[in-house]
Amino acid sequence: MKMRGAAWALVAALCIAAPACGPEPSKLSASSSTARGWALPVSLPGAEPLDAATRERLAAALDVEAGRSDSDSAPAYTNRLVAERSSFLRRQAHAPVDWRPWGAAALADAARLDRPVMLVIGFASCPGCHLLEREVFDDPAFAELVNRNFVPVLLDRDERPDLDAVFMAALKLHSGTGGWPAVLFLTKQGLPFQAYSYGAAANSTPDLRSVVDKTLRELEIGEEAIEGKATGLVERVRNLAAPRPPGELAPAASVFASLLSQATGIFDREAGGFGDTPRFVRPPLIDFLLRYRRRGGPESALEMAERTLEAVRSSPLHDVVAGGFHRYARGPGWKNPSYEKTLSDNALLAALYLDAWRATGREEFRVTARTTLDFLVRDLSDPAFVGAFDAALDSESRGPDGAPCEDCFYQLNDTDRAAALDSQQAAAELLLRRAARPAPGRDDKVLADANGMALSALARGAVAFGDDSYRARAVAAGEFLLARMMPEGRPVHCLEAGSAGCRDGYLDDSVFMATGLLDLFEIDAQPRWLAASIALADDMLARFEHRGTGGFFLTSAADDNALFRIKPDFDGAQPSGNAAAVALLLRLDGLTGQVRYRAAAARTLGSLAHVLAYSALSAPALVSGLEAYVDTFKQVTVLVPPGADPSRLLMVVARAELPNRTLVVTSTGAALAELARSIPALGGKAAADDQATAFVCEAGACRPPITDPQVLAAALASVMPLPPE
Repeated sequence: MKMRGAAWALVAALCIAAPACGPEPSKLSASSSTARGWALPVSLPGAEPLDAATRERLAAALDVEAGRSDSDSAPAYTNRLVAERSSFLRRQAHAPVDWRPWGAAALADAARLDRPVMLVIGFASCPGCHLLEREVFDDPAFAELVNRNFVPVLLDRDERPDLDAVFMAALKLHSGTGGWPAVLFLTKQGLPFQAYSYGAAANSTPDLRSVVDKTLRELEIGEEAIEGKATGLVERVRNLAAPRPPGELAPAASVFASLLSQATGIFDREAGGFGDTPRFVRPPLIDFLLRYRRRGGPESALEMAERTLEAVRSSPLHDVVAGGFHRYARGPGWKNPSYEKTLSDNALLAALYLDAWRATGREEFRVTARTTLDFLVRDLSDPAFVGAFDAALDSESRGPDGAPCEDCFYQLNDTDRAAALDSQQAAAELLLRRAARPAPGRDDKVLADANGMALSALARGAVAFGDDSYRARAVAAGEFLLARMMPEGRPVHCLEAGSAGCRDGYLDDSVFMATGLLDLFEIDAQPRWLAASIALADDMLARFEHRGTGGFFLTSAADDNALFRIKPDFDGAQPSGNAAAVALLLRLDGLTGQVRYRAAAARTLGSLAHVLAYSALSAPALVSGLEAYVDTFKQVTVLVPPGADPSRLLMVVARAELPNRTLVVTSTGAALAELARSIPALGGKAAADDQATAFVCEAGACRPPITDPQVLAAALASVMPLPPE
């Protein structure tokens, strides 16, 4: 069957610019071998032989792998993924499945072979992905069935969050659930017609072998019917994702009360947390609860937040030995964790525990934040790039018998857990004992958005603890972001295996990097940090904002995902890109006085008014953005003349529960004059009597200069009441 012209255009549009794109395979050739004698198979079970150019490329990649291996035995199978940069894809490089990376070459193969695509989406630390690998994809009989009837494609969701978002939307609409690994069957043109989740919440998904058999039977109805089904599914998803006209915002007080009521309805009063298992901590929801109670909301908001954070820090989800948190709990009471530890989760939780410490005064929350930051610096710092952080530690390590094991590395009895929780010395001793065990694998991908979150956490830790080591690490992270993640002023999404950027950045990359650099500016008032944050925000407005209704798309108009553009509004484990954008824009407005940023935040909130009114529980970070919008930002400035000591004033700022504020700490003289060019509110300010002096301004009105820490504490403690309904 011939491929239609429109389908070829879609193939070209869906192409990922890099090794995954390439020419259509040509003549077939005999086997190739590496310098160590590791030979590529002529073909995989049920698959056609590789063409000569592909064999040469894969042989070179296999030779590199052989040079790094301790084994003299060649793998039984090697497929195209051996040449990929993604650690998730490389895990399957020696499966008998004839895997291809996503791209135009894979879709061209589907058209040439007249076969549908079996697309599997996952990520490197995904425990369900590991199970599918071992139980299904490593089976030669299953591989032969798939290789003869489909074009198998593997996609790293961390590399392509845009494609993941589109296909996950189709999966949720088709099957009613989501999660990874996801398995979708696509037409030759790349449109989904069947979709299944094998994630932790997908308890009723049938065995993949039976799914493949069912799909093969379904294909017998004919290509036209399959294409019609796929087109219908994509159209339904596109319609659901289509931007809505701007709406009038519901009264903030009613939105807050509604979200509190919904959260109360799913709150676990015994174990803390919200909703059924698998249970995530849900930092965006807890952040809202802390904000709401501060603005005069019911005390129950703080009680739910405090109960959850205390339960989590005392549970197996918290790694009390090394610091940091595992991703989610499969069982009640935060038990049976999924053991992967991600950079983004832990950056958000470190910041959240600092906010909870400010709200409650509980020192154990502050300690938890510190040990989480220490985990990030010690265990997730990238060994190749100074200042960078890797994406995650795997959920599995090798057990005593050499087999994959989920809890062997982190195993801890209740006595040792209690000791480590109460004593840093006990934790250090247990950490030394753990070091003798085989460690989990590492996802060495460097993601721009997660590195921005890590920078924010470190900078906020430097403020809270007055810790110069956190400050130095944050500066190194900022240097890295400027040098490697936005080399031409525009963000790249990721670095992998020492390579150049995997592709241009997405909305989340711009907004979280800009936020991180703004947090860095608060502890290191160099104009370049502020300039870079503003440049990223302006680029975000130029490339991602929807000109018609406001709000932001995940991708730019020039992106190669031709199915449709998604405007992210619901929170997952982290705030949505639109919610994070609102928070960033309001801070920039408060700092620079440029009302265009507040106007963009207002447009975003208006474009998602329906979400705030009807789906607040799915978008608590957006509700927090509304809370910031109806607050008056406090502009806090601390001027430090030569020889003056600002530490007492800065301790007050560090302790204040003040989510909606800006902070500038700078020396006087030339440094102050330079900053005043970007921050007009600094103009005319001077230190009092050569002492460290604080200024607190709101809505253009400033209090008299403050040199007394108690007076500063009182100024920062004032809270603007919520507007009436």
